[in-house]
Amino acid sequence: MTTLKRLRGILVRDFRLDARMLKSNAPLDRLGIDAVGLMDLMFTVEEEFKLTVPVNAVELETLLDIASYIDELLLAHYGTDPSAVPEPAASAATSTKAEGQRKLAPTQEGELLPRRRCG
Repeated sequence: MTTLKRLRGILVRDFRLDARMLKSNAPLDRLGIDAVGLMDLMFTVEEEFKLTVPVNAVELETLLDIASYIDELLLAHYGTDPSAVPEPAASAATSTKAEGQRKLAPTQEGELLPRRRCG
């Protein structure tokens, strides 16, 4: 599975976005993903892809930008073609769902974004 497909799966599962809206050139702001949502997404990317996302500023405006950035991180981390990196086991995905969906937290503007659980 490509990084872009895995990213779309995360956005459908955790952000409850419509898969039909998730085109590779879709601007993040049009999908309702602001700076806080992007941070939450990157935390999920770290968990899903088993890597650390550096805190340096990177311009990410579309889904393809994020997927390309993840591919760069995977190449640097694993030293291989990103498509060769194993996907998480089905049991891991099932256990995440078994814990329940993420709760949504209102932003100051009233928009709902996934809330991260601590601990």
